Amino acid sequence: MRRHRATAGPIFLVVATAVLVPALSIPATAQTAAFQHQVGIQAYFAQGSSPGATWTSTLWRLEYAGVHPTSPFGLSAAVLGGGGMGETFWTVGASYRLPLRSMAAGAAQPVVRVKAEYGSFRFNVPGGQATSAGVGFGLEAALPLGAPRGGHLALVADYVSFGSNATTAPLGSGAGPVSTYTLALVYKPARAGAQGPAPGVIYAGGPDRELMGEDWAFTAGARSISAEVPFTSRHTWTGFFIGVSKSF
Repeated sequence: MRRHRATAGPIFLVVATAVLVPALSIPATAQTAAFQHQVGIQAYFAQGSSPGATWTSTLWRLEYAGVHPTSPFGLSAAVLGGGGMGETFWTVGASYRLPLRSMAAGAAQPVVRVKAEYGSFRFNVPGGQATSAGVGFGLEAALPLGAPRGGHLALVADYVSFGSNATTAPLGSGAGPVSTYTLALVYKPARAGAQGPAPGVIYAGGPDRELMGEDWAFTAGARSISAEVPFTSRHTWTGFFIGVSKSF
C-alpha cells in the first residue's frame, strides 16, 4: 500500500490570513444590528484513503455565514483546501431555520436548519485530477449543552449529500456523489458588557438571532468527506478539526 504525507499549502494560508485578519478585527455589533455575520477559520487534520493509497493532509477551511434577526433564512459559503493532494472544496448555499416548539422562557433553544448548497470538489486521482460539481441538500442541528462560565456550549451535527454531482476524471465522466458529515462541540464565551437578552448558542453553519451581543466562538470536532470517482473508486477524508470564528 502506497503511503505519503501532504502538507498545507502556504499560498492558501497566506490568502486565508489576508481575508480573515481584517474581518476578525471588527468589533461585535449591538443587539439592534440589522444583519448578523460570522467569519471563521479551521485547521482540518485529515487521513485520506482510496484503493491502494493513503495519505495525510492538513487542510484549511474558511467560512462565512449570515442571517437577518427577523428571518428564518440564512446564507453560507466555505472553501476547504491547502493540502498537498490538490484538494479544493468549496460550497455556497442557503438555509431555512425550522420553527421548533418553544422551550421554557430564558432557556437556550435547539436549532435545526434545512440546507441547499452548490458545491465544487477537486482532488488528485491517478492520471490527473477529478472534478465534481452539483447541488446538495442536508440538515444541520445544534443542541445546547449548558452555559459553562456564563458562555454557551452546543453539540452540532451537519450532513449534506450531493447525490447528483457530475464528475469528470481522467478515465471518463459520469455520476459521482459526494457527501460530508460533521460532528462538533462549539463553545461561545460570554462577552463582558453584553447588553440585551441572554444570548443563545452558535453552531457550525452560522449565527442565529440568539447570538446578538456575543463575539468569539471556538470549535473542535470530526469531519468526514466521501467522493465517488467514475470508473475508479471512492476517495475519503476523515479526521478532526479545530477552529475559531467571530460574529459581528
